[in-house]
Amino acid sequence: MGQLVPVFAAYLLLCFGIQYFRRPREVGPGPLVSSYIFMFAAFLLLWDIRLYPSSLRRLGIISQCIIEFLVASFLFENIMVDFWFPLELVVLGASWALADLLEEMLQSGSWTCDVVCDVLRTEKSSYAASYMLSLFFLLAVLHATRAIDLRELENGPVAFFGDIGYRTKRYFRRQKKYLGIGIKKRVHIRENKDRNAITAPSGCPSEISSTGKNRGKNNNKNSSGNKNNKRKSPCDNEFKTYL
Repeated sequence: MGQLVPVFAAYLLLCFGIQYFRRPREVGPGPLVSSYIFMFAAFLLLWDIRLYPSSLRRLGIISQCIIEFLVASFLFENIMVDFWFPLELVVLGASWALADLLEEMLQSGSWTCDVVCDVLRTEKSSYAASYMLSLFFLLAVLHATRAIDLRELENGPVAFFGDIGYRTKRYFRRQKKYLGIGIKKRVHIRENKDRNAITAPSGCPSEISSTGKNRGKNNNKNSSGNKNNKRKSPCDNEFKTYL
């Protein structure tokens, strides 16, 4: 998935009519809103795909954003000028061509299509065709990028909009997890490496604290050295309880 900031910056510049790779600036023949709808579909598509190949070495954040911004601007301008504007021009003239075709087919008979042909030759019908085309591309991109699932329409509108709500919540949950927002920090308790370590009781000398291996040696030394000693300290009794 491409980075959001450079792709969105290129999308905003194109919406304001700022172009770098195409001179002079070209304007579409159809309604402006229809072009914005198609540009938004192209933005979603470029945001979903990987503009910078993963096989190449990763650059710094600033260099990466500059490269992706330039690539996104180049693709946006060429998609609009070389793909959308010619296609929209064909769709705008399709209603007029359809009206001429109907007139030629019905001239030989007693049928007439004055009302239908007049409606097809109006500017509103041409603009409606342009809107339908741009909305078709938008729905196709949303379905292709898994933002919506048009197959849920078979189960009814309730299931379709419920699936959209579920996908929206899942997307924001992933973004929060990626940004680290609202995640509870877990405290990891480190286990003691030497589980046989013994802590000396309070008031006793520090030599009593030892590991399991040194404990046997200390016991042997104390038993051999204290054979003739009849007096025992209270720490010895407490130490035996730890054994």
